[in-house]
Amino acid sequence: MSTSDCVELKSLLAIRERLFDMPIDTSKGELNFYEELCRKFSGSAETAVSVYPSDRGAIKPLASSVPFDLLEYFEETAASDLLQRSLDGGLVKATASLASAHSGKRVFVLCCIRAFKKPSAVLVLSSPSDFEYLAEYTKSISQYASIAISLIRTAHLEQTLLDTIPAYVYIKDQSFNIVYYNRHFSETFGSPENKKCYQALKGASKQCPSCPSLQALSGGETVRNEWISRRGKAYLSIHRKIQFQGSEHLLTIGIDVTDLKVLEAQLTDALSELSELEFIINKSPAVTFLWRNEEGWPVEYVTENTSVFGYSPKDFMLGGIKFTEIVHPEDIARISSEVGAHSLKGEDAFEQSYRIITKDCRTRWVRDYTWVRRDNSGKITHYQGILLDITDEVLAKEVLKEYTLNLEKIVLERTKALREAERMAAIGETALMVGHDLRNPLQVIVNLAYSMRESVRSSGIDEAERARIEKSLDTLVNQTDYMNKIVSDLTDYSRPVEPKVERIDLTDFLEKLVGDAKIPRRIRVSIAVEEGAGEIRSDPSMLRRALTNLITNAVQAMPGEGCLSIAARPTREGGTAITVSDTGIGIPPEIKARLFQPFLTGKPKGMGLGLSVVSRFVELLGGEVSCESEVGKGSSFTIGLPPAHPKPI
Repeated sequence: MSTSDCVELKSLLAIRERLFDMPIDTSKGELNFYEELCRKFSGSAETAVSVYPSDRGAIKPLASSVPFDLLEYFEETAASDLLQRSLDGGLVKATASLASAHSGKRVFVLCCIRAFKKPSAVLVLSSPSDFEYLAEYTKSISQYASIAISLIRTAHLEQTLLDTIPAYVYIKDQSFNIVYYNRHFSETFGSPENKKCYQALKGASKQCPSCPSLQALSGGETVRNEWISRRGKAYLSIHRKIQFQGSEHLLTIGIDVTDLKVLEAQLTDALSELSELEFIINKSPAVTFLWRNEEGWPVEYVTENTSVFGYSPKDFMLGGIKFTEIVHPEDIARISSEVGAHSLKGEDAFEQSYRIITKDCRTRWVRDYTWVRRDNSGKITHYQGILLDITDEVLAKEVLKEYTLNLEKIVLERTKALREAERMAAIGETALMVGHDLRNPLQVIVNLAYSMRESVRSSGIDEAERARIEKSLDTLVNQTDYMNKIVSDLTDYSRPVEPKVERIDLTDFLEKLVGDAKIPRRIRVSIAVEEGAGEIRSDPSMLRRALTNLITNAVQAMPGEGCLSIAARPTREGGTAITVSDTGIGIPPEIKARLFQPFLTGKPKGMGLGLSVVSRFVELLGGEVSCESEVGKGSSFTIGLPPAHPKPI
């Protein structure tokens, strides 16, 4: 099995696990189940799944993981024949026969989904690779779907119907006595008459540890588990509480998954070897690409460590970003010409150096070691490249020319910058975890405060005591809001984000912003928008967050009466400047010099992230933020926005 096949099968097994964990809602019917089943496969990069009806009408899927039509790959007669052969009871495998617009070979496996031995639908799984476990995998999904459809159709159980299920079925009471079983159960485990479930299935003398039946009975939800019989067989069981003979019982349906478990063990060994190789590759500085020899060089494969440039494999796969879109515009013509020249000479390998644009719009130099792939006719089909980031090397050469006498200082500065970058990365990861863990408890506190306030208002206690309690609750909510702001600052400073630019009516935007802000009545507020600055294009969420932090800081800087003013004006370069000014206490010079550094604050409370969030968001918007302040007179912060924000790559 090839590396790409192992990767795809690993993904498919993960999908299967999520599918088996999917609750089966018998009230929503079969079509809903098919749609949910296909939706589980929608994230697969290579494999498509669809479900076709069992009737002989038009060949049209009931549900699909992606837009899909068998008629794009087969003549109508051939497609109809494949579906019919599957409905007749066979596991059908075929390769696309039409030379359609779809490039590359695709393999199709069709397996009938049956309920009570009657065809319900046809499961169609399509993959570009015909790997060893594809048929067995499709069969396991079909068997699981058969069980699910059977469960949906068993609202009223009848023994003659249940005996046709290709799985064992039994019902037990709350004392674990088996009160009903189908023929498959007795053929597999023997007669369970006068036995409890753990005696009949496992020959045990007491209830199983972590019994799934108890979980299903107490929670009322469908519970899934896997277990091993005395004969070493592996089974997948589904348990659900039902009403049977006038009282609550537990229905259990199970299938033999021994063969699949053997295949999983073999796959685990193969994936273990693959994971070691992936670990080595992804920990190395070399990013590997596989490009098709087509316009734009579409990416067929890229290693996970493309994250060093800010991208993920998903950004390039499934018709996403083409490779030429990340090449520096000034270098595209040159490297295209070089690739063409090397290819015409019949060379199998060559080397290039050029610049690429990272996802956060930075420029990096790379050295590209490229190998050529050809088909049997000698036609070039792909290029495989290993990219090494040589930005430091390029910059070092330039720096060495200028600072040959100052090498030691440069090394020390680079080392310090690297350590600082590592420190900030660790802080960012910690901030995300802290923010995530705090937000839910804070919301619980707010909800409890609201509930307590309503209880106090309806309790009938005297007015003075109620006012005292409500004042305490107001203090609790205000402090919770303050803690929530800290969580928001932590999250905003740490999470990856891209601007979403849209048109903003600045006058309306600022008025709503001030209206939503908690500004005490002792502070006078003024808003002024000059002509030419009334409409801008920016990310409203980022701009709102940045301005809210500035307004909050301004209010906190004025413990007594004061004036808060917000003014917008057009700039000489065609952009917009928004200034937030206060008449507060001002900022000391020693603090102002490091004002936008994270975790720096001159306040008795706070994390010191508010202005760091402002700086980060304004930078993402392509702008700059500056400050003017005088102790005892107040401060002014100005956000300078460009004429238009560049489109993210």
